[in-house]
Amino acid sequence: MTDASDFLPTSFNPVEEELFGKAYCKTCHLKHFVDARVWAHQHVRETGHAVELLFGYDVRDEHWMSRLSYERLAELEALRADPAAAKALAAKLLKGGNGV
Repeated sequence: MTDASDFLPTSFNPVEEELFGKAYCKTCHLKHFVDARVWAHQHVRETGHAVELLFGYDVRDEHWMSRLSYERLAELEALRADPAAAKALAAKLLKGGNGV
């Protein structure tokens, strides 16, 4: 019988980065996004309520940047060198515009 790891490329070294955390108390209907873990622990200690924690992760291969084209790497370097342009692109993407 095969298992899920049989389908992963052998050179895949996953690296995960936490993108967001959300704490939600179903009793109080409170939500907290900044330092969700810390808030959840404190809320449980103070109230005894159960808190639901949700986290989003970006999981990539450790060497994902080495597979990017030269042009894409140059775009990333330009954005790294110009924080104002990076901020403008992020705002455009968050509004739903296609910045790529």
